[in-house]
Amino acid sequence: MKYFTQGRALVIGVGSYSDKRWDTPTASRDARGCYDALVDPNGAGYARSAVEILLDTDATREGVGKALERLADRCTAESVVFISITSHGAMGDDGLYYLATSDTQFTVERDEHIRGKTGFSVVDLARALRAIPSRQVLVVVNSCFAGHLGPRLVQGRVGPDSLIALPEAASQEMLKTGEGRAIISASKPDQRSFYHQGADHSYFGQALIHALKGGPESERSGYVGLYELYTTIYWQVRSATMRAHLAQEPTLTLVQGVGPFPVAAYPHATSHDERISQELPQGTAVRELPPGQGMGAAITNAEIAGIVDARGANFSGARGVNISGVTIDERPKPRQGQD
Repeated sequence: MKYFTQGRALVIGVGSYSDKRWDTPTASRDARGCYDALVDPNGAGYARSAVEILLDTDATREGVGKALERLADRCTAESVVFISITSHGAMGDDGLYYLATSDTQFTVERDEHIRGKTGFSVVDLARALRAIPSRQVLVVVNSCFAGHLGPRLVQGRVGPDSLIALPEAASQEMLKTGEGRAIISASKPDQRSFYHQGADHSYFGQALIHALKGGPESERSGYVGLYELYTTIYWQVRSATMRAHLAQEPTLTLVQGVGPFPVAAYPHATSHDERISQELPQGTAVRELPPGQGMGAAITNAEIAGIVDARGANFSGARGVNISGVTIDERPKPRQGQD
């Protein structure tokens, strides 16, 4: 038995909404399955005290924000952070991409959007990620859910075109939050995340649960590495959706040079090599950004308060900018009392 003592995780699944037309129970089951795989002492090896799960009506906009704050409080620079979010994804009427929370409000126009500030936007998520001091953070986003829609969706005004996967710009916004960030999204930006109504899990959710159990590379190192996790997810989802005559390719987005990245323990190792593969998966949907890309910011007519990571920021022509409490080239310091 091997424990992943450095692991800290937050698992969010939103399958129940105040607007019942959008209910997707598969999302809750995906989240529960992911949680069970993480805390399995004969599997991923996360301590139960190190993993929080937030489901359905508890996963409000405020609830998600507070859970991310608690996660940051549990972390140090050496922690490996795993965040899984399963919910609908859609554009807001304010132009931001949102992950729907249980209290999200949807507009009633033909192309329905999320009402601004009633879901968890990519800006909200980026702000929360900046507060996490860890050097290795993996965010797994299973959004969209445009597969076999329930009868209330089909008969009503809500259609699959209202739902979109994580856009490329949203991924880059999240990568700006620090070094060692990686994102696995359920599909390419122009694809959907599918599920079959009679199945316990979505195609992506089932693949994630399976991948956390490890594979051939894990047998050598004793860890499930980022690349191995993603490769298993990619090929399982692609094969399953192709058999269903659908197109879905999970995407890994990261900055070059992320380094060895363990995601979970593998207690059945046959050696004590402990080296984690650094070979990028071939033939998959990996987006590797050059170092420094997206790490800067151009700010115009902005007012910024609180702690801001301003490395590489470009403030040229930023008249009217009021910036307070800025730290430059300095990672957030662990809070007192962290383990």
